[in-house]
Amino acid sequence: MKLPLVILFASALVLSQAAQAEKNWNANHNPAINNWISGMYADVAGPLGALLQECQSAAAADCQVTIQAKDGVRPSRTDALDHFTVLFSGSHAQYKACHIYPQHPSNNKDKALIGANCYQAGHAPTYYKLN
Repeated sequence: MKLPLVILFASALVLSQAAQAEKNWNANHNPAINNWISGMYADVAGPLGALLQECQSAAAADCQVTIQAKDGVRPSRTDALDHFTVLFSGSHAQYKACHIYPQHPSNNKDKALIGANCYQAGHAPTYYKLN
């Protein structure tokens, strides 16, 4: 009688691991831009970096991250600064989106970051200093 229960728990563990979120990628047609944005994303540190990692390791229904590389680094409609966008989804996502600002947006070899504005619906953005 104990064997079926063990199999049930093992199956549940495998399913819960499979349901964990991964970062999603909305790719750019230019591989150099994808590499640049991927490198900048990987360099996000501090509280925002921890939040991104926490979201990536959460169950998919709770939090998912989508890196919007398709549009490259471009000016923001809200503040006119060049950025790339990270979108969040899921029931436990702290933000809807973050604009992550490169220090030198005209140099796609430089992965240094200035900061990020993260947005919740109906709230002022939260700024994270990243340099």
